[in-house]
Amino acid sequence: MQILIISKYAISKEMGFETRLFAMARIFAKKGHEVNIISSVDNYFGKFPGDYTKTYNSETIANIKVTWIRSLNYKKTISVRRVLGWFDFEWKLFWIKKKWLGKPDVIIVSSLSLLTIMNGLRLKRKFNCKLVFEIRDIWPLTLTEEGGYSPRNPMVKFLSWIEKRGYKKSDLVVGTMPNIGEHVRKVTKENINCVCVPFGFSLSDFEITSSNKNFVDYQLPKGKLIIGYAGSIGLSNGLDTFIKVIRRLSQNDKVFFLILGKGGMKQSYVDYLAGCENVKFIDKVERYEVKNILAQCNVLYF
Repeated sequence: MQILIISKYAISKEMGFETRLFAMARIFAKKGHEVNIISSVDNYFGKFPGDYTKTYNSETIANIKVTWIRSLNYKKTISVRRVLGWFDFEWKLFWIKKKWLGKPDVIIVSSLSLLTIMNGLRLKRKFNCKLVFEIRDIWPLTLTEEGGYSPRNPMVKFLSWIEKRGYKKSDLVVGTMPNIGEHVRKVTKENINCVCVPFGFSLSDFEITSSNKNFVDYQLPKGKLIIGYAGSIGLSNGLDTFIKVIRRLSQNDKVFFLILGKGGMKQSYVDYLAGCENVKFIDKVERYEVKNILAQCNVLYF
């Protein structure tokens, strides 16, 4: 089959780290399918070494044809500029030439951004193909539950309309959460075809080779209870209570905290814990290092 994957945030390991969609694309390609990916070169988490100066930039990575769209860049994950970048990406995706799309049998659209499903529905009609809608962040539920926005907010209503339309018009809804089906049926009041495909990992990401066998010594204290967290440091990660506990236990010499990762909330947490000697922040590391760092902890926070 020809599989077209569209997501503003799909990145390969050549750009810093491999996202779920690129990992899946490699497997699809190994099974003999022809895979095209359309993504954005302006991603807060990626490192793009190439010269992507054009609006549409094409290259091949591991037998996968990739089209990078140059859209509005941003510096913070929580910002108006990031949201404007979603609309910019969709506008340029709307005008993309057919040569970048191929003739897909299946289109996979993954949120975020939720707006992409509208282009996905248009392309489904254009190519008369199947459409898979993958949900990783449930919008606008994220806005109302985490952002505190009213369900009557015009933006929330607009996204609610897109969400329902995407669920109803797609051939399959995929979610990383085990109860995605219950949510979709609650929103649509229909028996939508849903399946959970949870996050996974590749064993090869953690293999020790001659080029990565020397781990960095992060000099964690000995003889203390090490409590660690690894992952994104943002609003969605529920770290507020964890951070407050670190500050309250700043005088406890038996406990030490380790926070590994980066995100939009990191600097505010660093400022809040200024002067606390019972915590260490480590920036994002290579995947093969993660296991070694977590192995030094006694308790992990999720």
